[in-house]
Amino acid sequence: NTTNSHLSTTSSGSLLSAYVFFERGSSVDIRVGTSFISINQARANIDAEIPDGTSFEDTVASTKAAWEEKLNRFKVEGANEVQQEVFYTGITHALQYPYEQFEQGRYYSGYDGQVHNGQSYTGYSIWDTFRAEWAFLILFAPERLPGMVTSMLNDFSEGGRLPMWKNIVETNIMVGTHADSLVAEAFVKGVTGFDTELAWEAVWKDATVPPINDLTTV
Repeated sequence: NTTNSHLSTTSSGSLLSAYVFFERGSSVDIRVGTSFISINQARANIDAEIPDGTSFEDTVASTKAAWEEKLNRFKVEGANEVQQEVFYTGITHALQYPYEQFEQGRYYSGYDGQVHNGQSYTGYSIWDTFRAEWAFLILFAPERLPGMVTSMLNDFSEGGRLPMWKNIVETNIMVGTHADSLVAEAFVKGVTGFDTELAWEAVWKDATVPPINDLTTV
């Protein structure tokens, strides 16, 4: 709304913004938490991920160490500086998606509007990534695969189909059912830790049952 509540520290409403003042020349560390579940969950996420008293420098160091653990798995020979930059930028991009949507073992499902226990990932641009990125993740981020496959199966259980391009909910702006190949590739390459019977039910439905309005939606 258009109300300006100077020096107020609390408010309520559907559309809010805030501002703060700092002494000129001062240095301020700010922790920001987000959540799809609740305000209290956002606060819990802050405390779990960046506990009070953690410096900005410590946060940078821990984030850098997490990325270096992955990037240091690669050794590039015969490339100049620009080529190495392109290579490692590509690796970084490949490891950004899908990304975690679950919070301390729980997640909000946009398919049924409920909070569930378990893992959930979003940012599945499967039409773009099913040929190569998924195989890359199986090789270089295998610890993530059981949760990613389980997340797709959760989407099936809660929304009725495997995702095509999930961003919290299904955007339904891609063709094909490429999630089938993701589940199948994970299975044949030895990924475990997900419900294989539910996986078969999901890929079978994708292969045999057209989506609602599949032939009439323009």
